[in-house]
Amino acid sequence: MPSASGTTIMNFMLRIGLLAGVVLASVACQSTEEAYFSGRDGPVDCANFRIQSSRSDLKPAGEKSCWMSTTNTVEHVATGYGRAFESSSNRMATMLYLAGAKTMMGHREPQSLLGDFDMIKNEAEAWETLPSVRVNDKTYKLMRFSLEKRKFSCIGFVNYGDSIAHGYRSINFGFSCMPSQTGIMPEAAILKDLEALHVRI
Repeated sequence: MPSASGTTIMNFMLRIGLLAGVVLASVACQSTEEAYFSGRDGPVDCANFRIQSSRSDLKPAGEKSCWMSTTNTVEHVATGYGRAFESSSNRMATMLYLAGAKTMMGHREPQSLLGDFDMIKNEAEAWETLPSVRVNDKTYKLMRFSLEKRKFSCIGFVNYGDSIAHGYRSINFGFSCMPSQTGIMPEAAILKDLEALHVRI
């Protein structure tokens, strides 16, 4: 997928953007308290968003690069946040699932979580488990995969937040991709992205 093409960049982003309304659809939660509904589903201002990057070359992918979605059922109290970034050479998207009062996020394996991105669920192949890494006092599980149709080599990441009961208060996950013509995405590249990633719980 040529990074210089505005059309292909937009197609990439539209696939991610489809998550805005269903970001919590597959989160496993348990709750004994009524849920709230913030009414702030969809694109939101990125200025004070929970997900930021300090990489100067990694810019928001567009004015609608940040999304959030809240549950509105009595069973679940949780919010999902999503954000996309891009530079001249790579693309990055990350999600944060954050549990509310008396709620927990059930455990899901990295490949399952990454499948919440519809594009990855439908197109990712050649999955490879990489060694976990410790960055900014957080442990990330890594998986390399390819998006052959889009000519991208990618690495996905998952950080499980504080454990509560049989789940977690939060789960942060996402992926970063580089054009496959430059070769297989090295682990050093995802480390650079994760070192600059700042997620406020």
